[in-house]
Amino acid sequence: MPCAGVLHALDLRLSRRRALPARVRLLRPDSRARLGRQAHRPRLGWEYEHLRIVDVILFWFCSGAVQPIALYELGAHAARGTRLAVGVHPQYPRRLDVVEQLRHVRPDVTVHESLQATLRAAVALLPAAPPRP
Repeated sequence: MPCAGVLHALDLRLSRRRALPARVRLLRPDSRARLGRQAHRPRLGWEYEHLRIVDVILFWFCSGAVQPIALYELGAHAARGTRLAVGVHPQYPRRLDVVEQLRHVRPDVTVHESLQATLRAAVALLPAAPPRP
């Protein structure tokens, strides 16, 4: 399962969206496809702002790439106390680092070994939906 950060990450389009509750949104900047150097700063600003306002952040570390920026973001949001769902493929090269760092800074965060378990954990962390009028 190849992936490499936000621009080439595992795409959870229609087939996965149907399995998620209606209040789950997969946030993506409009200019995500084929971003050049000019769009790099606005994209990073967009990601920064949206990662700070969501209820839950899901991190999935696949076996095919180290994803240093995602590791940095995981550390930043773990230290902030953000609700996190974290999954690490068993063959991810820095798996032990993710597991051990979270064990120290956020012992309440379970590190899952499958994307499906990580998705379920993210949904479970969502705040209760407001009652319908």
